[in-house]
Amino acid sequence: MKSVSLIASSEATSSIPPIPDGVHIGALVSIHDLGTTYNEVYDKRARKVIFTFEFPELDPIEVERDGKKVKIPRTITKQFTKSLHEKAGLLAFINSWRGKKLTADQVKAFDLTTLLHVGGQFQVLNEEKDGKTRSKINAVMPLPRGAQVAVQTPKTVFSVDQLDAASELDQVDLAKWMRERVVESEEYQRLVARAPAPVGAAQLVKAASAAENGLTDDEDTTAPF
Repeated sequence: MKSVSLIASSEATSSIPPIPDGVHIGALVSIHDLGTTYNEVYDKRARKVIFTFEFPELDPIEVERDGKKVKIPRTITKQFTKSLHEKAGLLAFINSWRGKKLTADQVKAFDLTTLLHVGGQFQVLNEEKDGKTRSKINAVMPLPRGAQVAVQTPKTVFSVDQLDAASELDQVDLAKWMRERVVESEEYQRLVARAPAPVGAAQLVKAASAAENGLTDDEDTTAPF
C-alpha cells in the first residue's frame, strides 16, 4: 500500500442526535480522499474529500461497538471538492478558518494534512432534509488569540491513491458510507479492472451500485467513526 499524499491544487442515515445549533470550538481530526465520481445532476466529474471535526466541549455520545457500549466524542463531517480554484468552497473555508488567505504559491500545492488538529470556531446549523435533522457547518473562524483545543481523536488520513490493489480496501477501517463511495470512484474501479476482484470487493461493488445516500458537495453528516 502506497504512502498518503493529499495535495490540493487550484489547477447516510443515522440515529445520532444532531449537534446543537451555535458556535462550537473544535478541530480537524481526519481527512478522507474518496476519489473521483460523476455527478449526474451537475454533469461533471469531481474528486471529493471528507473532513471530520471533533467538538471536545460537547458531551460524548454512547454507541455500541463489538457488543460493548462505549463513549465517543461528538464529530461532524464536511465534504469538499478537492480543489483550491479561486471559486472553490474548500479554498474559502480554509481562508476563513486560518483568518487569512493562502498565498498564490500555497494554492498551487497545499498539503491538506497540515490542517489536522488545527482548531477553530465552527458555526453549526441544523436543517430538515428528507424528514431528518442534519447538522451542518455553516461558517468557520479562527480560534481566539492564545486559545487552544485538545481533542481525543488521533490524526487520521486516507486516500484511495494509497491502494495498490482493490483487495487492500478490506484492510482499511472506514465508515460504511465512505467505503461505498470509494468503491464507486474511478480510481478504485481502475484497480478492479486491472486484476480479478476478490469476493469481498465484488460484494462491495454490488452494494455501492445500490447505494443512493451520497453527500452532495459541501454537505455534512454527524455519523460516528
